Amino acid sequence: MIALPTTDVNRNTEWFTYPGVWTTYILILFFSWLLVLSIFNCSPGMAWTIVHLAHFAATYHLFHWKKGTPFGDDQGIYNRLTWWEQIDNGKQLTRNRKFLTLVPVVLDSIAHDRLSESHAVSEHACCIYNGGCKVPAHAQGHLPPGLIAFHGQVQTIDPFWHMLGLGYQEKTTFSDAESAAVVHFNGRANPWLDIAFPHLCPLWAKYLDSSDRFIKSCHIRGS
Repeated sequence: MIALPTTDVNRNTEWFTYPGVWTTYILILFFSWLLVLSIFNCSPGMAWTIVHLAHFAATYHLFHWKKGTPFGDDQGIYNRLTWWEQIDNGKQLTRNRKFLTLVPVVLDSIAHDRLSESHAVSEHACCIYNGGCKVPAHAQGHLPPGLIAFHGQVQTIDPFWHMLGLGYQEKTTFSDAESAAVVHFNGRANPWLDIAFPHLCPLWAKYLDSSDRFIKSCHIRGS
């Protein structure tokens, strides 16, 4: 099993796109189970329970609680985002996200059959809570209006009227974006940053007054 390569430009999350990461992740969990078995001399089911609960605590803190990155060269664009919100440039339902959502479910299933009912309830609660943190409803973002409703009439809005996602949808062509009435650079790769998509920068640069004293002092990228 291999992780799906992406165009991720965030050093805090790009490691998860490297080949073999999924396999390494699973092996770490398996050897953690062996370690718990040897240290606590408990049953295999209880050992899986300990691994599952430890995995829940670690991933909740690292993936869903801590914000920002340990790197100082990202210009602060991830300071308000958790690791989960940063991975795959914020795109939802990617293979990497599905894998990380499936892991706690599998751990819960492995340990479930050998646990007492009281232990199973607490473990299921951790699994559900951990999975709930990963659903798209928790992701930050904006959606353009899709309909205009009048009394007795509903009119569909052409999606090209408001084109969003120019900060993470690299495949958007310049001609399509230029034909839109409103362009929305939501996402990480804002056009004034070094990580911007070069072919979309002219949409922003043509309105930038590079002679302005304030713009010069901010060292804003123009193209």
